[in-house]
Amino acid sequence: RTEPTKSLAAANVLCARGDVYLKSGNIEGAKAEYNAAWKIYEEHGIVKGTDAGAILWRIGNIFSFEGNFAEARSRLGVAMQIYEATNTKLTLDAATTMRLLGIIEVEQGNYEAALAMYEESRRVYEARKMLCSPGAANLFRNMAAFHRKRGDFDNAEEMLKAAWQIYASAGAMRSPDAAAILRHQGVVLMHKGELLAARVKLEEALEIHHDAGSELGVEAAS
Repeated sequence: RTEPTKSLAAANVLCARGDVYLKSGNIEGAKAEYNAAWKIYEEHGIVKGTDAGAILWRIGNIFSFEGNFAEARSRLGVAMQIYEATNTKLTLDAATTMRLLGIIEVEQGNYEAALAMYEESRRVYEARKMLCSPGAANLFRNMAAFHRKRGDFDNAEEMLKAAWQIYASAGAMRSPDAAAILRHQGVVLMHKGELLAARVKLEEALEIHHDAGSELGVEAAS
């Protein structure tokens, strides 16, 4: 086997840069960085460790953004196999992987499977006493979308209220992530027929994205 041309440290940098690209809405840029990071792990022959799992769930997330749910499920499934084999299902990477699998199940109308994934993810945050973390806020936002699609607007609003409180407690109410919560709140209000209140939420979300320069970021569309 030929010697690896790049170090694992370089892979970590590529992965972090991919995260930045994704936040700014550059899906193709993020995909290229994640794939490059994965190639380095393949060259080193260490594709079954937890760090490899973290790259896999990122690649799976990109496929999900692209609507390629079969490939997304494949990558996320391998990541979960890694966490199960290494007894690391209570890590934040595992929680994120289960949350992303839940999103795919919702998109494909598999609501019972989606709820199971979301609850597993939530148990990780509970076990780690991190239900007030940004990761938990993302989970609550996804669970809100799950409840909204099932017509359960009360539970959707409760989930969004919990997510919003996390950002309020951190003083991050003008962040793109907080704007995503406002957008979801606006959509729920629209479905409830409260159109004026919905418009206020949506306009506030747009204002935050404009101020943060994140109109093209994933939070603006998620």
